[in-house]
Amino acid sequence: VTSYELYRKLNANDEWQLIKSTDATGYLDEDVTNGTTYIYSLKTVGQDASSSMNIAATVARIEAPVITGVGATGDGVDITWNKVNGATGYTIYRKARDENEWQVAGSVGTGASSYKDTTLNGGYYTYAVVATLNNTESAMTISNTEIYFLCAPKNVVLENTKTGIKISWSGADNAASYQIK
Repeated sequence: VTSYELYRKLNANDEWQLIKSTDATGYLDEDVTNGTTYIYSLKTVGQDASSSMNIAATVARIEAPVITGVGATGDGVDITWNKVNGATGYTIYRKARDENEWQVAGSVGTGASSYKDTTLNGGYYTYAVVATLNNTESAMTISNTEIYFLCAPKNVVLENTKTGIKISWSGADNAASYQIK
């Protein structure tokens, strides 16, 4: 092998364009645009002959979103980010302080730039967002803010008794005490 020629095109019917001739066994194509799909092919060139284009792959590149806010509300945690050009959706992840693995909190479609996570137990959480372009994912953007969320009591029941009104509820995770107003 004398060298390699790397070709690229945007669509299946386009002509191949030579982007690099090299004797190295790798190349970083930095002349790319986020949200664009590229088709690559590699040709091996020898001293007396060359191979046909033997490897073709379709690669889509998508920029990572920038998280602009994470905040606890009375009924969940709101996460906001900047929209990414070309994104077909976003996956939102969360990780509790005592967990090692990220869990999918939810996903939203193309035009979204926020998500409300309402499926929480009480505790400390960190959030991350990944942009998607069909089956391609961006790098994960992790919030630099850890959020404490305290669940409201559930199953609140008011019962009329002979001596007054009895109020009962299911305990909220991590609650130290309750205030009735």
